[in-house]
Amino acid sequence: MRYLLDSDVLIAAKSVHYKPGFCEAFWQWLDDSHAADVICSIDRVRDELLQGDGDDHLVQWARNKEPTGFFQETKGLMGKFGDVSNWAMSRLPPYRPAGLQKFLRANAADAWLVAYAASFSNEYTIVTNEVGAPEGRRDVKLPDAAAAFGVPTIRLFDLLDLAAYGTFNLRHP
Repeated sequence: MRYLLDSDVLIAAKSVHYKPGFCEAFWQWLDDSHAADVICSIDRVRDELLQGDGDDHLVQWARNKEPTGFFQETKGLMGKFGDVSNWAMSRLPPYRPAGLQKFLRANAADAWLVAYAASFSNEYTIVTNEVGAPEGRRDVKLPDAAAAFGVPTIRLFDLLDLAAYGTFNLRHP
């Protein structure tokens, strides 16, 4: 199984749980996991990350991952993206127009994550902080869209339980 990271996972890691100034081990774990072909993301996630402040650690990190292939290209997935779009637009109960628009924006990553993972049957699990709302109508939740295409999702902390040792050592100031 390979894991495909959503932008919210990286943003929350940088801003809340694994700030690079005191938790370099998490970012090294990401690099090592990618080198082992376990973790990656897509170009649309990179594009979302690059919208931040140019001096931000995550923006710099996203820029530096480009040459190593961390962010996979989504070119050629218009057909599968169309399938995801059609599902979202025809789903019952229907999503509200604002929620659909947010999910299907050209520069948003969620629908593209589902399209990418669904193109590789049973190869990817999407890592997201979102929680599904199968009967919800306001927003299209990534876990619900993924489930509609048979793509599993996992929360970051659950992935860390599976794929990381507890090596976040205390550094004395």
